[in-house]
This record gives sequence, C-alpha cells and structure tokens, in this order.
Amino acid sequence: QRQMCIRDSLEIKRYITEALMVNPYIEELSDFQFTSTQSGVEVTFTVRTGYGTDTITMDEEGTVYAI
Repeated sequence: QRQMCIRDSLEIKRYITEALMVNPYIEELSDFQFTSTQSGVEVTFTVRTGYGTDTITMDEEGTVYAI
C-alpha cells in the first residue's frame, strides 16, 4: 500500500465535489479531512444544505456515514 499524497487528496475532493454539487439542495462542501486506512482512505467532510449542516464520512468502498 502506498502513502496517500496531497495530489490524491485533491483528486478525491474534486470527485466528491463534482458528484455532489449537482444536487440543488447542497449549498457547500467544506472541511475535508483524509485518513489513510489499511484498505485505502477514509474521507470526512461537512455538507451544508438549506436544511442544515451534516458531517459525512465515506470509506474507500463508497460507504457513507452521516455523523
């Protein structure tokens, strides 16, 4: 397993942003944090919508956890 570099983090952030910002209810994505795991990477970020703010965690398999 190789170490995740800044370029990888930026690419993952870009993919997530492009995928989610097409949703008209999402106003902002922020506070991206990346954690290396044995099987890949875990990403945690904040989503702001007109209904409120949530912290989301995604693992390398695409499983999403709202905190």
